[in-house]
Amino acid sequence: MENYPNAQRRRPWLRWLLLGCGIAAIAFGFIIRPDWVASHLSAGGQLADIERKARALQVFLLIVGGGFIVWSTLSFIYRERFLEFLRRRAELQTEFLANQGNAQKALTLFLISFLGLYFEILVIRWLSTELRIFAYFTNFPLISCFLGLGVGFSLASRRRHLHVVFAPLFCVFSALVIVVTLLTPFLSYPGASQEYIWGLSKVPGLQTALFYGVVLFFFFMNVFCFIPLGHLTGHMMKFFSPLTAYSINIAGSFLGVWAFSAISFFQFPPVVWFAFGFVLFLWMVRGEKVILGATALLCGGFILFLTCFQQPGYWSPYYRINVFPVTVEASGSEVLLGYRLDVNKDYHQNIINLSSAFVEEHGQQFPILKSGALAYNIVYELFPADDVLVVGAGTGNDVAAALRYGAQEVDAVEIDPVILDLGRELHPEDPYSSDRVRLINDDARSYFRKADKKYDVIIYGLLDSHTLFSSMSNLRLDNYVYTIESFREARNHLKENGIIALTFGVHTEWIADRLFHMLEEVFQHEPLSFATGYDNGIMYIAGPGLERLLENPAPEAKTRAVRDRILANVLPAPVNPPSVTTDNWPYLYLKEKKIPAPYWKVLAVTLALSLLLILWIFPESKKVSPPFFLLGSAFLLIEFKSITDMALMFGSTWLVNSFVISCILLMILAANYVCSRFEFKSLTPIYALLGASLLLNFLIPVSSFLKYSILVRGALGGVFLSLPIFFAGIIFATLLKRFPRIEIAFGSNLLGAVIGGLLEYASLVYGLRSLLVLSALLYALSYIAFRRNPFLRSP
Repeated sequence: MENYPNAQRRRPWLRWLLLGCGIAAIAFGFIIRPDWVASHLSAGGQLADIERKARALQVFLLIVGGGFIVWSTLSFIYRERFLEFLRRRAELQTEFLANQGNAQKALTLFLISFLGLYFEILVIRWLSTELRIFAYFTNFPLISCFLGLGVGFSLASRRRHLHVVFAPLFCVFSALVIVVTLLTPFLSYPGASQEYIWGLSKVPGLQTALFYGVVLFFFFMNVFCFIPLGHLTGHMMKFFSPLTAYSINIAGSFLGVWAFSAISFFQFPPVVWFAFGFVLFLWMVRGEKVILGATALLCGGFILFLTCFQQPGYWSPYYRINVFPVTVEASGSEVLLGYRLDVNKDYHQNIINLSSAFVEEHGQQFPILKSGALAYNIVYELFPADDVLVVGAGTGNDVAAALRYGAQEVDAVEIDPVILDLGRELHPEDPYSSDRVRLINDDARSYFRKADKKYDVIIYGLLDSHTLFSSMSNLRLDNYVYTIESFREARNHLKENGIIALTFGVHTEWIADRLFHMLEEVFQHEPLSFATGYDNGIMYIAGPGLERLLENPAPEAKTRAVRDRILANVLPAPVNPPSVTTDNWPYLYLKEKKIPAPYWKVLAVTLALSLLLILWIFPESKKVSPPFFLLGSAFLLIEFKSITDMALMFGSTWLVNSFVISCILLMILAANYVCSRFEFKSLTPIYALLGASLLLNFLIPVSSFLKYSILVRGALGGVFLSLPIFFAGIIFATLLKRFPRIEIAFGSNLLGAVIGGLLEYASLVYGLRSLLVLSALLYALSYIAFRRNPFLRSP
């Protein structure tokens, strides 16, 4: 820092630039008007919504402008003394942490490890609800978190006071997310011809540039947010032996996962997420009153900002849900047709009154009632049913239809508990209060595996996913429901003359063709497919009961009329349907087995810019240990594969996600314990066992565990899928004891995980099992690298 004052004098233009930007921002904040927001920033909607967006932009500009002016003014008055004062306060704070007793150091390491994973999951969850594109690209924030933590670890021995800037960076990042969300709620998706994403249109030019710009900007801003957390974690780990530090880190991460899972379970809004994390972070800056007060003030200001401009809604474990009443004027009075339910700021479903009396009274004036009634009722007009299963029951429209037509037992399966609760509370026909209905809060695929009941009719509701099941997976919530294996399991739950009626909101022809082809392959006859005229729905009917209906020359007159009307509008069979989806390649919304162009373009640019920025700004981070780097890459692939396999065994629920991550962390702790008790002079046998466990995972399908009870299945599946992590953990922990620089080891491992996150996209081309092959290759390379390193080869 000897040249610090000279460096400041050489950059007076920066203070003038900040001052000018601050004045301009404040001036623009005072003159902005709602009509300008509506006409220039695509902020359509109701007047109140536009005014809220204008007010948010005004407040944001005033805050940013005021901050720039204050900063530049202090720099003018005090010049280098101002920044030197801040730097000195930060150094004193870090010295305070370093001078703690061992117990407090362990607590600090535990809490920063806790916060690292807690804020990682928070970013992934929150960003996917605010900027909708990240609901389908949640591994991008995941990769950016790993990258930031990895760089931070690598810098642990350099800038010892980086952690104090976490709160300012994270508050600015989150405020920008809110403002960008208010002003540009929808991003066009340039890969719409190769992959379908709900509600994202394909628009050329500026909107496409905006897509790439927003994704890259928030990716790298998130990287810089997590560098301070990784830096402090690496710094505190140096005070302990490698295995002790690693165990404390894993224990903190374990509780971080379950803390956020608990918050999701109790459906707390983001204000609680942020407040909880910020309160715990204040422990990290408690040593300097100036920094503690400034951090508390800044975090409190952001919480207030979030409270003012966060649109109210429900927060389920999967979605941000907003409900809007749908009312119309009829005969001079207001009529409630139902409710519109949006998830992640996009339309998801209607809660609509389709009772016979209501449709008869208002159907002529409001055609949506007639089209909706036809779509939901037509199955029961063709196939009267006593036992009905509805998967993707939602808020109850399908269940209400089954009850209207006399079904005696209706099993309603819905994965989202909040959507079930909203159905209980808001549905005009109140179907969920009937004693003929059994509500099941579970994943559809999971229910197929657990149930042994057979049904006259199995209804697939409009089961369309608007988010990924996990931050560590490219799978959407419903991908495993629409596979060949899943349809075969559903077929096994049909009675002798039962049928499956699948309705899907089709917005692109190749998805319709794929579903047709899959049902044809499962039932060995062409399904009956026709447009329902409601919510862009196409209904597919298949099963032994369909063959009986079509072959019956003289059904009842009403049934014959409905049948003939459908047959007159039946959709033709596809000529060249796309490949079917399977449990190994379950990507329903991907047209072909290839990586969509937007994915690899963003990945390539991200990787190149990450490398350049890291080497330019943080030259220390290029100190990468190849064995640890390769172990990190393989680890993330195994974690992703374990999560998807568990989703196949137990369903794509948030609890499965937390359970798998917990199993992995517990396996790492078990590996640490083994390494603390035993000294491995040679790692070759452990590498051999690791390879054998990967081979077993490749050869033995997880479906072989499905015959056991759920507890046995969970125990066997958890151990079986996590076994490679156990042996990899022994290797990592043993090498960690031999390596002289723990921060370089962890930094390399996390940077390797970034590459593993990129390699995960290979599953879009070669299927999920290919990830085991990639993992085995990476572990083999790590063995070669370890054998070539003299520090690691001998104890």
